[in-house]
Amino acid sequence: MAAKTLIHLLTYILSITAFTDALTVTSGDRSFGLNNFIPDIKTEADPSSLTQAKPISLRIRSTREDDVGEISTLLATASIGADGPSLNWKQRIDMLRVKRFLQSLLEQRFHVLRIGREAATAIDQNTECVISDADRLRLVWEHANFAVQLEKASKMSSEPHVWKQHNFALCPPDAVHLQHIMMTAMDSTTGTIVGFCEVAMMTPPDSVEKDNNKVTRLPTIANLVTNTQYRRQGIATSLLKSATRFVRDRWESDEIGLYVYKDNQRAASLYQKLGFEAVCSAGDKNDKLFMSLRSTAKRKETTEKVKERELVLS
Repeated sequence: MAAKTLIHLLTYILSITAFTDALTVTSGDRSFGLNNFIPDIKTEADPSSLTQAKPISLRIRSTREDDVGEISTLLATASIGADGPSLNWKQRIDMLRVKRFLQSLLEQRFHVLRIGREAATAIDQNTECVISDADRLRLVWEHANFAVQLEKASKMSSEPHVWKQHNFALCPPDAVHLQHIMMTAMDSTTGTIVGFCEVAMMTPPDSVEKDNNKVTRLPTIANLVTNTQYRRQGIATSLLKSATRFVRDRWESDEIGLYVYKDNQRAASLYQKLGFEAVCSAGDKNDKLFMSLRSTAKRKETTEKVKERELVLS
């Protein structure tokens, strides 16, 4: 990636507010560029809920630390597959266990977030001249115990994030590794959190290629979940569009990926309607589908290259 200006790099490290079409845009707490620390559970959008939807005034903003409790409940509910009175005794126990685990993961992430903010503030206060992107990244990495806490957080995740094989004694090659955004969807009338989306840099399946080269990292939807009482109102669609636009405009990426369980046909159908295309099977049990959305220009460019190769081969 070409070198960024100082402000651009700071935007990488402190990813600011998410935004979306036709929604109120608001500024919230900044999200430090970390990867996904959520376990491998079925948290993608599931339009199959039969719960009667409540009317909503939708607002999407960046996730704040005080959202953690409600978001953990949403993710835990998605992982159990039921909520409220429909839960049996075992499911209630599982619900509490999963929620506690998820909450600890999110709290660890925000702990690293605070360290990152301290680093950014310290750099701004102690540097009297413009420093290079590489030097700024190195200073953030070496601040306090940032790398130690990031390593701890990364080991709490089972997702294929870019930190799995990283040597934390070394600074990452560039700030792209740190790109991460969390978006909260809320009912602006009641203040209820009705959805959550998380995008992180992940390592796609080995079979994924771009311009004849193996892709080593790609912005990927790490989690997408909606409140069962507010589904069928376009919340998941709005979150996906917001994430896609953020990745395109802020991270300058022409592609975003996601994983969906093969048996979740309704969710896969939603993604396809938004332009995502199935790429390959994935998961330890080959029970997931990796899907990708490329910009129109990039799809056209890829199609033309394929046609050119076919002509050469013929």
